[in-house]
Amino acid sequence: MPRLYTGTGDRGETLCPRLGGRVRKTHPCVEFIGALDEAEAAVGYARSVLRDKELRSLLEWVEELLFRIGFSFAGKSCVTAEDLGRLEREIDRLSAEIEPVFTLNGGDPGAAAVSLARAVTRRAERRFWACIEASGERPGDELLAKLLNRVSDLLYAVQVAAQRRAGVEPGRPRCRPAQG
Repeated sequence: MPRLYTGTGDRGETLCPRLGGRVRKTHPCVEFIGALDEAEAAVGYARSVLRDKELRSLLEWVEELLFRIGFSFAGKSCVTAEDLGRLEREIDRLSAEIEPVFTLNGGDPGAAAVSLARAVTRRAERRFWACIEASGERPGDELLAKLLNRVSDLLYAVQVAAQRRAGVEPGRPRCRPAQG
């Protein structure tokens, strides 16, 4: 097995296939890849603590989709409009279990982990747009943007479905007027 370390990034640069060479590790496109890696890890963690087998299986597909988004971002063609269609069908299917309101994130450990994955995925989406602003839009970026946006929507639907399936009624935030 080759060494896991190369030492080539020791001076703050890394390879960015999208940009065709080495760039600073703080470049917005590298920040996106890092945020996407965090999202993949967060989805994997959520999958490991969810009790509902169907939702775990769905999160496994989402985790793999996030990997394919990363490969597509680097220039390979690994996602399709069918992925977007599946995301939207799953959102629609799970939406039957939820009301269109904001909910608190806790109550069930699996649901809370999915909520964290959703928040991290939203950050990856913001980092994606920062990269596009810094490097310019390319063919395929529109689909990647839609996929990232829908993944976080799906994760919200999974979170609420996980709470309900675990017998936990989602908490609702309350806004009270300030005193004084």
